[in-house]
Amino acid sequence: MCGICGRLNLDQAAGVPREPVVAMARQMIHRGPDGEGFFFGQGVALGHRRLSIIDLETGQQPISDESGRIWVVFNGEIYNFAELRSNLESKGHVFSTRTDTEVIVHLYEEEGEGFVERLRGMFAIALWDGPRRRLVLARDRLGIKPLYYHAGRDALTFASEIKALLVWDDIEAEVDLPALDSYLSYFYVPAPGTIFRGICKLEPGHILVCEDGRVRTRKYWELAFRTEEGLSEEAWVWRLRHSLQEVVRLHMVSDVPVGTLLSGGVDSTAILSLQHALGVSPLRSFTVGYEEEGIADERPYARLAADAFGAEHHEVLLQGEDFTASLERCLWHLEEPLCELPAVGLEAVCRQASRHVKVLLSGEGGDEAFAGYPNYRNGVLLEWCRVLPQLVRRALFASVLGLPWGAQLGYKLARFAYLADYSLEERYHSRSTTPFGVFNRFKDELYLPEVREAVRRQAGELDPRQHFASCPASQPVVNRMLFVDIKTWLPDDLLIKADKMSMAASVELRVPLLDHVFVELAASVPPGLKLRRLRGKYILRRALAGLVPKEVLTRPKAGFVMPYGRWLARSEDAVREALTGQASFGRNYFRRRFLERMLTEHWQGRQDHSYDIFTLYALELWHRIYISPGKAEAH
Repeated sequence: MCGICGRLNLDQAAGVPREPVVAMARQMIHRGPDGEGFFFGQGVALGHRRLSIIDLETGQQPISDESGRIWVVFNGEIYNFAELRSNLESKGHVFSTRTDTEVIVHLYEEEGEGFVERLRGMFAIALWDGPRRRLVLARDRLGIKPLYYHAGRDALTFASEIKALLVWDDIEAEVDLPALDSYLSYFYVPAPGTIFRGICKLEPGHILVCEDGRVRTRKYWELAFRTEEGLSEEAWVWRLRHSLQEVVRLHMVSDVPVGTLLSGGVDSTAILSLQHALGVSPLRSFTVGYEEEGIADERPYARLAADAFGAEHHEVLLQGEDFTASLERCLWHLEEPLCELPAVGLEAVCRQASRHVKVLLSGEGGDEAFAGYPNYRNGVLLEWCRVLPQLVRRALFASVLGLPWGAQLGYKLARFAYLADYSLEERYHSRSTTPFGVFNRFKDELYLPEVREAVRRQAGELDPRQHFASCPASQPVVNRMLFVDIKTWLPDDLLIKADKMSMAASVELRVPLLDHVFVELAASVPPGLKLRRLRGKYILRRALAGLVPKEVLTRPKAGFVMPYGRWLARSEDAVREALTGQASFGRNYFRRRFLERMLTEHWQGRQDHSYDIFTLYALELWHRIYISPGKAEAH
């Protein structure tokens, strides 16, 4: 795991100065504290920060072919590199290291731009082909590793982190208005945009090629839901269990100690179980817990799983004040505003783990592959409701509200009555949000008039729902929702958080359940085996029976509800000043009257706006860190 960066001048006669490239790499020293390396050629430079995981002695980057004409810097892991290396050696390629990075160089010599389609792993790659003056950037299929770029008039600049790009004087830290609007709609910024004007994310499953002064991008992979019918449940159980064993084995390849991020849920417990079955010793597990009423404390279930497999278990306990103390540091690492208090806990447990291991396995991806979240169940229910005529639907909802227990369901039924009037494409943005949200319903009241007009002109540029066009309407509702989430919320929220918080602690986080071969297998599972009787992950749970303790396997989905309201209550004065004070960033975009009304309603107990207020507060803190000073400063 590493940080990569570089710059290509479109005028090859213009040299790339050394100082800013070195400064780029050192902005990411947390991603690679074990060393740095650089390549400077004619009008091009590559930089690298190293976290040593494989081939500790000779794996330094950049790495070139035998002639020194092709150079590469790489962040991530290639899990099939041994197989690829053997094949390349049979064709006469000579290797000078044992690292997976060198495989990329020789594979490019054989396959050209198609090299990326042969890789199995998580990666962000920059490859310089000197004779062709071609720069190739590539990102893994699911977006596990980030890669950002700025295509300017005179140069293409790239890096693993945005803050490294901001080193250059010709790359300004300015707010992108469509991205700001997307943040308020979805609570993250969908690719290819970022909240910084002119800075883009390379989308998952894409490569970018800069050659002859032109930049082009190409999609090299797309997830296809080609359901395999006719297999029995037992056959699916065998296939999934066999595939899980393979991906965990591949993800254990390392020359340094490996641990497991144990949440107490099904997915992370399964990974620990399969490590145990592989004979991994010692097993090390790490869990974060919260001493705060209303937060699901996963520690008892994590402890149970660790005890079941004899793991050396470590716990981190966070209290309310820890969120306030750590939030600004986490936002500096996240680089874009994310409504993610859980990021604080992830960073804390990764820092604890870094004292014992350099690599952590995590359970991200199981819910997105096998419909584990409640929103997939709710999406199916809404489609059932839509079969009924609108008047019948509304009469049914009204009759339920008249029952003795109906008032308790009032809000949920009102929401269903509202959403059932819309098609899936109209109502489903991604799992993080809904058109029912405050910012989506009241944007006319939120924005200043000139800002609202500018937003309208650029509406839809970063709408996650555009991905429905790539997943046919003939697909079942569950698959279409999973597709949109895998293309949007997963890489642009969940995996960004996982990468940035683990790298903040100089720990490599691996996600076996997002191995693309396993995800493609999950996509071929019939939807009825993912969501059975409105309960998600049915077939995955069956595949894990006997591997995962019954208490963990059968527990309901706990979720990760954070007490935003109580956190805000402890910070009321600071939050109010941040959102409405003279120095507020939002004064340039939002109506003060709207903000004051929201704050008053919340603190008088008339409406719970805690998540919406935190959304704006995170935006304010981000602005102080990245925009107000003009450049990012280390925290």
